[in-house]
Amino acid sequence: MIFDLDKIDGKMVCENPNVLIIGAGTAGLYLADKLSTSGLNVVLVDQGESIGSNPDKDSVINLGMPYKGSYKGRSFGLGGTSTLWGGQMIPLSESDFEDRCSRGVRKWAIKYQDLIPYFKKVCRSLDLHIYDNQSLDALQKRFFPKIHNLGGEFHLRLSQWIPFGKRNFGKYYCNKISRNKHSTVKIWLNATVQKIVKSKETDDYKITKVVSRSPSGKLLSIDIDRVVLCAGALESTRLLLEFEDDNPDIQVSPALGLFFSDHLSVNLGEIIPQNFRDVNLTLAPIFYKGIMHTPRLELSDKYQRINNTPSSFVHFSFITKGNTFFDFVRDILRSKQDLRKPKDNYSVLFVFQSIFGLISMFFWRVFYRRLKFPNDSKVLVQVDFEQLANKESIVKLSDERGEDNRKKLILDWRLVDKEERAIHKTLKNVTKLLSNSGLSECLTLESSLNRAGVIANNIHDVYHPTGTISMGINKQRSVVDTDLKLHGCLNLYVSSTAVFPSPGSANPGMTHLALTDRLGDFLLKNRRSIV
Repeated sequence: MIFDLDKIDGKMVCENPNVLIIGAGTAGLYLADKLSTSGLNVVLVDQGESIGSNPDKDSVINLGMPYKGSYKGRSFGLGGTSTLWGGQMIPLSESDFEDRCSRGVRKWAIKYQDLIPYFKKVCRSLDLHIYDNQSLDALQKRFFPKIHNLGGEFHLRLSQWIPFGKRNFGKYYCNKISRNKHSTVKIWLNATVQKIVKSKETDDYKITKVVSRSPSGKLLSIDIDRVVLCAGALESTRLLLEFEDDNPDIQVSPALGLFFSDHLSVNLGEIIPQNFRDVNLTLAPIFYKGIMHTPRLELSDKYQRINNTPSSFVHFSFITKGNTFFDFVRDILRSKQDLRKPKDNYSVLFVFQSIFGLISMFFWRVFYRRLKFPNDSKVLVQVDFEQLANKESIVKLSDERGEDNRKKLILDWRLVDKEERAIHKTLKNVTKLLSNSGLSECLTLESSLNRAGVIANNIHDVYHPTGTISMGINKQRSVVDTDLKLHGCLNLYVSSTAVFPSPGSANPGMTHLALTDRLGDFLLKNRRSIV
């Protein structure tokens, strides 16, 4: 059931769940669904409403490089960032979990093999395909023969995209939970966490109560057995910083707020096609058994070791002009995802005149099993880099307060010299590798590297924040343990991309949900200590 704290009768309501989940976004709803038939009473709280909304641009104070993910990459409310994302799913590579400290990348405290069963569970939950190595290799050879084997430097991988019907977790999982007669899940919206209360002990303390407040001042008091922070990387970090600020007798962790990182994305250049049809057949996403797959070229672990660089991958972005039938179809589908109205600049005459575009898209989907982009689209080559462990990139609380009277976050996002050198070196090598590859038969790469100063002005974030609540065994260099439990606390857990020690070679969504599923199994296995 879903409740709005702002609309309750009276000034306060009380709850006493077995598990409190803070954040009704991707991880929070996924975890709630997993626990919904366990017999445990579960409460979710979120500061947003039923339709997601982005925070104000000035809600986070940026001191270092501009970080657009602090406002464009976040959404408060039911579904969280799943109202914004494309739903691209791909696990981190096995090498991302291994010891790469010599390359300036922090080691994971768990192994890739620990998450394999949970990658499969996530795929089953979201109707994605589970491939063995042989069938995946055959799929790649069949649809991407020109980029399947470009030499030892590149490794072709395919990401999968969540079907539109499941892409908005707020819509999908809330419907699923509400249809379940045995569900014991309650969701409270407009419930901003104001205070996290601990027991009096200073060693191995316990969280006993969480108090949330609505915009009009109504309170939700929650006595808890266990609490899981699923409020997103920045907001989960803020909650722990506020908790530490309210309790000067403890230090949550020396590592809290440190090592903030993201994927660093650079536009390497534009593809100039000799024939756009060939480019579409070479690089465009495919549809296989109803699921869209997109190719990416990861630089091999061997290449990384030889060149002393972190993980990086090449992907291809098709940019349309914004006024095509393709854009019309995409806007309609996205409006169903984020529950907002589509753009209103498409006339009936436009739709009627674009009937050929619909026929073309349908033909390509059925005959070629590919997404057909308009012939006048730009095709950009993007290279995304894993950011190095950097103590100078931090998140902390400001003394300045926002409209909600909470202290604002300060985000100081920085690069180190070693990263910039690695980026320059890798971009030059990637340009050479692509120019000498089989791709040259159907395209020419117009590199942006020849333009003065392009790199410094062309590095941007891709809304994949990690590192500030990192997982690890060493309590001085990490914030949570391998079970995602806060060091020194008996009953607080964190499921967020902030627990990633390093960004790795892929979008964090799949690995994040696998960690969340693993945490759910841990809570269920230890349920006797909860109830």
